[in-house]
Amino acid sequence: MPHNKASKITLALPFSGPLAEAAKAIREGFMAAYYEHRSKHNEQALTIRFFDTNKTDIKSIYQTSPTRSQLTKENSSELVIGPLDKPTLKELDKIDHISIPTIALNSPTLPSARENLFTLSYAPESEAEIIIKHLVKEGITNTGVLIPATAYGYRMLSALESSSIDYSTKIITTSEYTDDVSVSKAIAELLSTLDSKQRSRKIRNIIGQNVISTPRPRKDLDAIIMIAEPEIAKQIKPLLAFNYSSDLPVYASSLVNQAAFLDRGHDLNGVIFPDMPWMLSDAIDTKQNIARNLPNKSRIYSRFYAIGVDTFSLAPRIHLLAAVKNSQMQGVTGTLSISEHNTFQRDLTWATFNKGKIIRIR
Repeated sequence: MPHNKASKITLALPFSGPLAEAAKAIREGFMAAYYEHRSKHNEQALTIRFFDTNKTDIKSIYQTSPTRSQLTKENSSELVIGPLDKPTLKELDKIDHISIPTIALNSPTLPSARENLFTLSYAPESEAEIIIKHLVKEGITNTGVLIPATAYGYRMLSALESSSIDYSTKIITTSEYTDDVSVSKAIAELLSTLDSKQRSRKIRNIIGQNVISTPRPRKDLDAIIMIAEPEIAKQIKPLLAFNYSSDLPVYASSLVNQAAFLDRGHDLNGVIFPDMPWMLSDAIDTKQNIARNLPNKSRIYSRFYAIGVDTFSLAPRIHLLAAVKNSQMQGVTGTLSISEHNTFQRDLTWATFNKGKIIRIR
């Protein structure tokens, strides 16, 4: 444990406005981890401040802090956690000198190394690289991608395509759906079975006789990556079987893993996905405490509670992780390490569904 661990922490998050519930869940997760830690360790209490970035300019936190030349051992023990949203991070990045170590829970549009600024993004698009890296490790080269026809779906596709270029793999076909009714057509387009049916129909029209044929899916796909919530995702495996592709592996983002759906998720059997350890186990003490104290919200905002728990765990370790190459922290949101530009890398746990249960596979 480094000697300059923080004794004064400011949670600079949007406690009002559209992201308020997410920010409050991060705060609750942070405080739950803090109280649990204090119950087990005889340490001096932290000074914790809550700063609403939706009401006050985040730059004011740093304007009242000491300059680089004025820093003392006491002042250097401060830490800011936040901001959460990208616009506020953009404002923070305009400061000439960020005088307090800061863990931003988002990533800048153009990453650049800033002294005292560490970025930890939990954006869904950050999973794209994790998925592609795993496929490369599994020897999977050619993939097809199924996405929703939404801004979120297009962002995920763009991130997957970018990572595919970085890791020399190929996305050879894509398809999109608009609702649960359009998924069947989207799968047929992805596998090119519609083309096969159209060829048979054309031959029948030319020769004037019925043609007995079985639609043939394309043979150059190694796997499918789907971006879908459980209600949509549950249709994929049966539709693959209907389109003569039941053996094709299906990978998904963590969007597919929603606790409310698990008990009736048998149609997700065999779907492989990455997720944070927090979402793959109910045996985590802090998670159980939050579920008891906040039963109505613990599932809805579960991932944000986990972020709060890990930011507390990172507070005393941030300088160590930055200073020691290849050092890691095993967190509830994943295995965390710091790479270039003071950017956190997050490695997730891989799992699959089996009869409505989650089975870890790594």
